[in-house]
Amino acid sequence: MIEVQSEAGENSIGPIVDSVEEVHIIDQDLVDNETEVVSKIGTDFLRGVVKLEDSLIVLLDIDAIFAQTI
Repeated sequence: MIEVQSEAGENSIGPIVDSVEEVHIIDQDLVDNETEVVSKIGTDFLRGVVKLEDSLIVLLDIDAIFAQTI
């Protein structure tokens, strides 16, 4: 369940996914908002990126994404 904030208030959304490969708990200090990836894609729907080992994880801004549809 995802709690989403929008102009209409708080809503609960239960997304349906095909599969989940991994789950990470990310420390906010690791989130980078000033990378080239974020600036090229834009910040409308991104919270930032996190570099973990050999991976680059793009963090979506779920509130911004679902605020467009709620």
